[in-house]
Amino acid sequence: MKARVFDKHEAKKEEVAAIERNPSLKGKTRKEMGLLEFTGVQIRSNICGMNMGFSPIHFNALLGLPNSGIELDVFEKDTRYRDDLLHLICTDLNLKGKVKGLT
Repeated sequence: MKARVFDKHEAKKEEVAAIERNPSLKGKTRKEMGLLEFTGVQIRSNICGMNMGFSPIHFNALLGLPNSGIELDVFEKDTRYRDDLLHLICTDLNLKGKVKGLT
């Protein structure tokens, strides 16, 4: 069984690959290209020939957790939130990006 994370970057790469195979698809929606709609980050896998997709909603339902949280991709350009998040997850800001600097 192989599994991979499917996010907005993977979705874009999938669209580019479809357009490279068939240039007439340029400017069309994912559905018109014959691709699955991108609804958010998923773990995609193929189990016994069945395509499976697991999203955070599935895991939250299994664990009985509320469907809430913060996606770090949302904070790409807004640095004030990124700084707040760094203070929450790093014990020492000099060690940010290193495992031993995380809480």
